Amino acid sequence: MGRDETAAVNRLLIFDFDGVIADTEAAVLQSWQELYREFGQELETRWWVDNVLGKPAGTIDVLAELEHRLAAPLDRPELARRRQERETCLVDRVAPRPGLRELLRQAREQHCRTAVASNSTRAWVLPHLRRMELVDCWDGIRCRDDVDRPKPDPQIYLRLVELLGTSAKNSIAFEDSPLGVTASANAGLVSVANPTSLTRDSSFPEARLRLDSLEGIGPAALHELLGEPF
Repeated sequence: MGRDETAAVNRLLIFDFDGVIADTEAAVLQSWQELYREFGQELETRWWVDNVLGKPAGTIDVLAELEHRLAAPLDRPELARRRQERETCLVDRVAPRPGLRELLRQAREQHCRTAVASNSTRAWVLPHLRRMELVDCWDGIRCRDDVDRPKPDPQIYLRLVELLGTSAKNSIAFEDSPLGVTASANAGLVSVANPTSLTRDSSFPEARLRLDSLEGIGPAALHELLGEPF
């Protein structure tokens, strides 16, 4: 391996799953919005972004919020079952975000390592990576199950950097939520905000760069972020 290749192996690109690799969040939100509308309620995108997006599943009881708005109890098991079925139907149609496959291809050509850092569980992330034929694209995968403290704590990023034998300053994190950007920035990584339709109005003060799309990103852009050859 040449000198340039050895240097590139010490570079690391880390991708959040829900939102960056695939926009699953929009599909999950749609399943909840459809349920709320059955009861004449509107689940606002802003409420979802502020209270749910980016956090581990189950952190916020979205059915309890509906009961609160209705001031009445609901048949929770039945509603949860129906909503979950609808979520599965919607999420199984979600494809990788535009530009992701090309960016991964370029990373391989540049001998750069890639990894996934997700606040979701392995039981959620791995089947979707397999479905999209992306499960073998990574040098490391760390999920909610693998850490004691989820994002916005930086632990998941610190563990990936240690696992892959590189340094935070040589690593770039792609995140779609302010919570994720905070986690990567606090770990000392170069943070790139890559918002979705749900987070495009959010502020990312800790991000080094904001990219509304992964399309067209090349070695030159990554070189500029890291401040040295990529």
